Amino acid sequence: MFRAATLRSLERYYGGGVDRDHPWLSPLSQDLAGLPPSLVLVGSSELLLDDSVRYAARAPQATLEVWHGMPHVFPLFRGLAEGDAAIAGCGRWVRERTAAATAGN
Repeated sequence: MFRAATLRSLERYYGGGVDRDHPWLSPLSQDLAGLPPSLVLVGSSELLLDDSVRYAARAPQATLEVWHGMPHVFPLFRGLAEGDAAIAGCGRWVRERTAAATAGN
């Protein structure tokens, strides 16, 4: 869905000439300490796989799920078995964290 050459051709429009490592352009340039839990879903065949893995390794409470052979935004493809499973998994993940957060109340 994304190709590196296509993204490079659009780079000048993203960030208006700001350095590509500027914190406004990428969470990988940020201090990720103190972030709440996050769920990162990524397809094994997508261009953003490496960035997703690096983000999950640096974000203290990140859960990374790499889905084999899936393209970018695969959970949005309703009717695709893996997409539907990913959406269901997101719901479980949120319910588990909200239940744990409210258990003491």
